[in-house]
Amino acid sequence: MYQEYRDWEKAFQKQTAGESANIDTNKLWQHLKSHVPENRKQNRWLPFLLIVGLLSLALPSWLWVQNTNLKAANKSLGQELAANKLLLLECKALAQNSNRMKDPFSVPTNVLKAESGNREQNKYVSQRLNNFSKSDTPKLVSPDQHFLQLFENTTPSNPLREAIVVSNLNPRKLGVTLEPELFEIAINKHKRKNTIAPPSGFVQLTFTGSGSGLKGNYLSSDLAFLNNVNYQLGLQLNAAKFLNRNWFVGVKVNYNYVGNVTNYTSTTKDRNETTGTTQILIDGNGNISSSEGVKGTTIFHRVKAELYNVHHQILLGPGIGYSFIQSDKVNVNLYASAQWLLSSHFSGKTPLGSETFAGGESQQWLYRLRYPQLGLGADWNQQLFGKLYMSIGLHTGFQSDQLGLAGRVLSRKGFFYGGHLGLQKYF
Repeated sequence: MYQEYRDWEKAFQKQTAGESANIDTNKLWQHLKSHVPENRKQNRWLPFLLIVGLLSLALPSWLWVQNTNLKAANKSLGQELAANKLLLLECKALAQNSNRMKDPFSVPTNVLKAESGNREQNKYVSQRLNNFSKSDTPKLVSPDQHFLQLFENTTPSNPLREAIVVSNLNPRKLGVTLEPELFEIAINKHKRKNTIAPPSGFVQLTFTGSGSGLKGNYLSSDLAFLNNVNYQLGLQLNAAKFLNRNWFVGVKVNYNYVGNVTNYTSTTKDRNETTGTTQILIDGNGNISSSEGVKGTTIFHRVKAELYNVHHQILLGPGIGYSFIQSDKVNVNLYASAQWLLSSHFSGKTPLGSETFAGGESQQWLYRLRYPQLGLGADWNQQLFGKLYMSIGLHTGFQSDQLGLAGRVLSRKGFFYGGHLGLQKYF
């Protein structure tokens, strides 16, 4: 049987030894080209375009809110200026009437409020008029100059507020002739303060979601894999304290649910060995001799797969921020943070999950951050009611970590980017 196979093999080799194939490689490639999958490049600009798009939506919204507030302030200022204009016109009329010495003393009705029922004040004014003489006549001040000076010293943000109560007087009934005397009336000036009281701090609870460019690879004679972070979800608690009206410091606690994907290649080999005849010798006289020894076969196995697992981690770290827009309705903050790892655990298939070794021993990959997780972000806080705000934000950062198991070391580094949505409470 074996001899027949060898004879057939020799005959086939002899027949095909002189054969050749004429293959048109260009024509073959044209047929195969349409079936070769394209290696599409990853669009790494998509996250940045997303951030720019969200900012382009947020900026018109902020400008619309500021424009609404400005319109309301302009309307209030217009009403205030109109009232001051009427007051100046009446003061001008008062100055003209004061030049008529023989005319009765008159007072603008819109400036002076009559209280005819106040008898004690009438009595006081009558005594002052009886004691009046030219020798103690006070220095006259032009009404125009007096009220114009008051108006110039009063900014639009500090409206004139005065309460003038004068009894209804008739100089003719008093029987005296008076030179016009201008009584200076004190005006209560109050500086308008910002209606927004600076908060002492805030607490923020948000849901987070992000993508990542974090990846690394491990290579050995029997094992090779490329690992990268596929997605990241989490819950974040942030408590902050304002140092002044704008700057604040705080601390963040994050729970992250991180999805990993690994392209995995494993190579193993099996060796089967037996003891038997390894060599047979036939000399020229036809004598046969044999030798004994170990003989066997080696079988190689290669496995390729795409594996998924989940990484649970808890991080804690300080942060600092600046609130550059503050109003009754909207607050906008910028912040930076650095976080350290408190807890880490992988679950799912290997690699990076728990691996079982010979003897049933199982081990977990050890994870650590090589440097603190650094991040930058911004959030837009829109008032819902009272001191409770809805918070929408974007963030990005850099991370470098390392995993190890049984002499294997996998180092990863990369940027992450994402956003958050939640509630923020000022206090």
